[in-house]
Amino acid sequence: MAAVSAGFRLAVPVAFAKGAALPESLLLRDGDTVQRLKCVDGDSSDNRWLDPQGPQAGDWDGVAVILRTKRSNGRGPEAAAFSLAPVVGQWQALKGGGQAALSAIA
Repeated sequence: MAAVSAGFRLAVPVAFAKGAALPESLLLRDGDTVQRLKCVDGDSSDNRWLDPQGPQAGDWDGVAVILRTKRSNGRGPEAAAFSLAPVVGQWQALKGGGQAALSAIA
């Protein structure tokens, strides 16, 4: 949340199937503080420097770059702990503390 407040984009791996619609927003929550991030598709190109960053018009606190979780041979179950489940409207615990929720499919 501190990085988002400082104007940085947040890269978020989500276990969406290839071709699945992305959510419109990602909500971050730590205690009573909630940040609303506009989601952009991080798989559309590798040009991260072209992604918007910082607060956005429309009352967005920042930007979440959504990256679909890639599957590889030999991947163990521990890898799943680093991706959000593709569930909209449900708070999910983050490894570093706090929670995140995907909101409204775009």
